[in-house]
Amino acid sequence: MIWATSSAFAHIGVLYNATPDDWCDTLALTIGGDIVLLAPGDYVGPCTVPGTVNPVYPGDFTAVQAEDPFNQPRMLWDGASDHILDVTGTHVLVGLMTFPDVPAGVTGIRVRDGDTLWTRYLTFEQVAGTAIAYPSDVGDGRVSEVAVLGGGGTGIDIACSGCAAEVSYNLLLGLGTGARFGVGASGWLHDNIVGEGATALVFDGGAAASTTIEQNLWAGDVGARVAGPALVRNNYLVGGVLGVDVGSGVTLTGNTVASPMAWQVAPGSEVRNNAVDGPLTPVEPGTDGGGNVGCESGCFVDPVGWDWYPLTDWEGVADPELTGDYCGHARGETPTSGAMERIGPVGVGPLTLVSKWDFDCRYDEEPTGTVPGGTTEPVPTVPDDTGLPWDSGQIREPKGDGDKGCGCGGGAAGAGLALLALHSLRRRPSRVRS
Repeated sequence: MIWATSSAFAHIGVLYNATPDDWCDTLALTIGGDIVLLAPGDYVGPCTVPGTVNPVYPGDFTAVQAEDPFNQPRMLWDGASDHILDVTGTHVLVGLMTFPDVPAGVTGIRVRDGDTLWTRYLTFEQVAGTAIAYPSDVGDGRVSEVAVLGGGGTGIDIACSGCAAEVSYNLLLGLGTGARFGVGASGWLHDNIVGEGATALVFDGGAAASTTIEQNLWAGDVGARVAGPALVRNNYLVGGVLGVDVGSGVTLTGNTVASPMAWQVAPGSEVRNNAVDGPLTPVEPGTDGGGNVGCESGCFVDPVGWDWYPLTDWEGVADPELTGDYCGHARGETPTSGAMERIGPVGVGPLTLVSKWDFDCRYDEEPTGTVPGGTTEPVPTVPDDTGLPWDSGQIREPKGDGDKGCGCGGGAAGAGLALLALHSLRRRPSRVRS
């Protein structure tokens, strides 16, 4: 049984079943509202999802996904082209596929001359090239719940000038660059886990102060390079060499930084309410907004084991930008410095390089637990060997919280994220932000 929200499909169009022999021809037939189910097998690209506008229902999405989420199609390179799957046109959803190998110089999914691409439940392995790329002046999109595992390449590359993208709940490991936003691109980056690579995040600068980077774990040789303008809050920035490199126009607030060198901060930015595991790196005059603390020992539960819950209630300065912490727990009137608000003597445990949704944000004294977003509901226990929800029978509802002001939701909140849940699958509570 296929479920799709009414906001994604004003009507249900044609349901196609495709195989490795006819999938390119089948995709060419689709218009908005149509759904293409790919049978298990090896699909050799390149093929194009045209995203042809439905003349009667122009806002409808064309959806392409696995017929069986537990036996996903394998999307393969042909040995000659520079991409595997090409997306053009408008309103396209792509999900529940596996890309087992993306060589150097190759892009797994390339968005070209498109508008409002949303992706979900994709797995990329051995990415020496780029998993997902917006290489040109395309429209807005959302990349959510994608796993890119190893290979030293780039996970998500938003290189389109003037576009906005939501990048959320992705797991990006073992890459040269986890996520990159080019000059002029903007968006909302939240709840991503990026680690075991060179630079976790490169943000080259949006056209306006419309980008929020929050509630992520950025870990690598360099945690993040943020040229600005952007709001960077409630993140863990873990760097083998440097925690975060901040350009002009960036507000860095409520973050926990663990690195031999915490940060480099350019004039024109503001740094406040951050906690540093180690000595506090001096900042340029005029950039210190107060509430920054550094501690070399005895201030966190177990920094060696990546548990940076504060043992001390460092009172920062009042900050209207800090309403919730890394987990979504409410902040105090004077917030605790760092990414996690100190609520009690025991924290939520060490950070791990698994999907953010599978990070247990409950405090030990809470009988039911707090799921991301601050709602207090029982958190279901679901067997999960890989940390990837789509490998363990979990297909979740979208957050349905719009676009956080970046415009990247395309005006159809939750639409593409309806990419088809099967009736038999359990779903966790959605995360809803204020």
